[in-house]
Amino acid sequence: PGPGDFQGGHQWVISDRLAVDGKFTYSDSSFDLDFQDGVDTVQPSFDIVTSMNGRSTTATYYVRPTYETRVDGNYFAPALRGGDHSTKFGVRYRSTPYSTKTVTGGGAIARFRNGVPSEAEMRRDGYTTRDLWGFSMYLNDTVRAGRWTWNLGVRWDYQDDEALATSTEANPIL
Repeated sequence: PGPGDFQGGHQWVISDRLAVDGKFTYSDSSFDLDFQDGVDTVQPSFDIVTSMNGRSTTATYYVRPTYETRVDGNYFAPALRGGDHSTKFGVRYRSTPYSTKTVTGGGAIARFRNGVPSEAEMRRDGYTTRDLWGFSMYLNDTVRAGRWTWNLGVRWDYQDDEALATSTEANPIL
């Protein structure tokens, strides 16, 4: 885990047949792809003929936290209805909201033809943000009777996301 990550949990042995494990996890997977010199006010350049960039065109900043809560359990029932039952069950909720901001240095790309100024490509910063979350639960029973073993289970998963409203400043040149 990284420096912004943490996890907490509790294991509870309720009886000699039932145990429950609860856990909460937070992980920050955010990162930046910044300008090489850290300056965002200088316009990048691009030569149309040679296809060469004069410096980084954009910087992108990613915010990626993850929150997860889960509860898992085990229950053992010997000699129940002709067999030994080992039952596992659990629920999980995971939320992964994220945002991405893309910045063009100086609000434009200065375009050249063999080193001669030719045109300018005006750009506005980009900003997107979304909520992503999922919920799941499962139940599994392994039954052993004599030389036979049956593994029965069911799982349900649901995942959804939503694009959230954002705003970004106007192009500084325009």
